[in-house]
Amino acid sequence: MGLIAVPGQDAAGDVAPQAALADNIQNFDLSDLKAPTYSAEDSRQRLEIDLERIKKELKTLVTQKVKELTANPGMAEIINET
Repeated sequence: MGLIAVPGQDAAGDVAPQAALADNIQNFDLSDLKAPTYSAEDSRQRLEIDLERIKKELKTLVTQKVKELTANPGMAEIINET
């Protein structure tokens, strides 16, 4: 008995990749792509918190560098390169 070709299927009756892709695209839930949104005030607060964290980090690094330079003045050139 001969096989009848059905659009979107191959001769064995399997769904062709193009049809599967088209189905996935059609059924894709766009709500999965939505990123959280923040008000201007929330964004400002988040930026201020990040800025304070970075300031503390910088202060720690500078303090550490000063301690290293004080402990090893002969290594100043190498310490300054890092």
